[in-house]
Amino acid sequence: MSTERAQRWGAPVLGLVIGVVYFGIFLAWGKVWMAVFGLAVMWVYSALLVAGSRRSETVALMRGEVSDERRRQINLRASAFALNVLVVVMVGMVLYEFARGHDGRPWTWLAAIFALSYGGATAFYARRG
Repeated sequence: MSTERAQRWGAPVLGLVIGVVYFGIFLAWGKVWMAVFGLAVMWVYSALLVAGSRRSETVALMRGEVSDERRRQINLRASAFALNVLVVVMVGMVLYEFARGHDGRPWTWLAAIFALSYGGATAFYARRG
């Protein structure tokens, strides 16, 4: 399977798999309605990605269709924006939890994982290119 094809089908297939995982987890808890709902939401999402990507560039990008330089740049900028939003939320939630007298978990763990992965990736790509 080509890289482009794998990227295009990665998100829809992952959605289907996550739906099955939701189904299994909620079914194990005896919550049949949540099992069916979680499965349906993820399968509908996957179907919308596949069907919508033919008509909408935005949906195509969300599906992973980054076939040219323009789309790669859009994807890169959107990813950077989303990353910055998540960092602000993580730091804000750590501070909120500290203000409440808690230890900040799970936000401190997420922030630490982000910092290590971002620092490592930055060092790797800086040396590589």
